[in-house]
Amino acid sequence: MAEGDNKTLKIVGITCGVIALLGVCTLGACLVCTGGGIGAIFVAAAAPAEQTNGFLADVRAQRLGGAYRRMSADYRATHTLATFEQNVRGMPVLIGHSAAQVAGRTISTANGVGTAHVAGTLTTPQGPVPFEATLTQHHDKWEIDSIDVAGTRLP
Repeated sequence: MAEGDNKTLKIVGITCGVIALLGVCTLGACLVCTGGGIGAIFVAAAAPAEQTNGFLADVRAQRLGGAYRRMSADYRATHTLATFEQNVRGMPVLIGHSAAQVAGRTISTANGVGTAHVAGTLTTPQGPVPFEATLTQHHDKWEIDSIDVAGTRLP
């Protein structure tokens, strides 16, 4: 190899080393800034689906008080437990489902408020039925604002 080629290889090697070091430092800074890193992002993304699954499990098990407590404070301010129970019982597909599967979720944040949309399918005697839940984050807790089953919103 000629001396010029050696010099070029050294420059390329040093440049690649600096780029790799910057990449590692940037990743480390991202992990620190996210308050726990990638794991925290996955936990945050899973929480709305877990809350929705909990609501549906409560309904399925006829624990309507538990399902009601998963609804948002705004919803509970305008609906009593008795009204909620009546509304849920008025949706045979919701009250009669035997399983639920979350198919997707989206989470967004605007003005410091987290909003999530969770979509999936309920297993019913009539076959699979789509559902969608909208949730809002209040501090560390996700609360359900609305549930739509087969296009019909829970009143």
